[in-house]
Amino acid sequence: MTASVDREDRAYVKRSLTQDDLVFLKELQHELNNQPTLATADPRFWVIRDYEYREATDGDDIEAVELFEDGEGEIIGLGEAVSRAYKDELDMGGEEHAKEWLEDNWLDLDDDGCIRARFTNMGISISKGVIKEYAENNALGCVFLTKLWAIVPDTMFLTLREAEEHLKANYYHYSTGAHTFGMHAWRSPEVAQLIKLLHTVDFDELSKLVSKE
Repeated sequence: MTASVDREDRAYVKRSLTQDDLVFLKELQHELNNQPTLATADPRFWVIRDYEYREATDGDDIEAVELFEDGEGEIIGLGEAVSRAYKDELDMGGEEHAKEWLEDNWLDLDDDGCIRARFTNMGISISKGVIKEYAENNALGCVFLTKLWAIVPDTMFLTLREAEEHLKANYYHYSTGAHTFGMHAWRSPEVAQLIKLLHTVDFDELSKLVSKE
């Protein structure tokens, strides 16, 4: 065995292939060659895709709001924020007052207890106005947010199965919208060559040359 030392003095000890190595490579090859492609061309790999929030600007879809109190922020959906505003009015003035508040803001309370805008095309505008008023009445900071989808750093998997298993085992690190996502490494000829080798090398033939010890 010989050691290869890189520029940072990290030593990698070279060794011969073992039968266990070949079993691993054969099983990986079988999975690579038979897994769903999800319309992603080779060389493909898998990552976790999740959303993060940023402050909404003109033209963005508003999908949540962050409410601040004493420097601490809480992100909630628009529907939840409107419900809190309604409960505020209900607690403050009773049912008749709350009904008037709904009417004044063109909102309806359905049989399931959900509050909906009377005019669908004005739903976001109505919700923003109600939430701003709720924030002011409770001395809260208020920032409207939009979702931005992004690749989660440090996620890279050769197989879809492993990516899905990682997501299932580590769900608490992600939002409920997180999902596996196929990527195409077309900018890296070296990755393309490596994955091609994994797809095509005859590991059964190679195993004949490897000692079983």
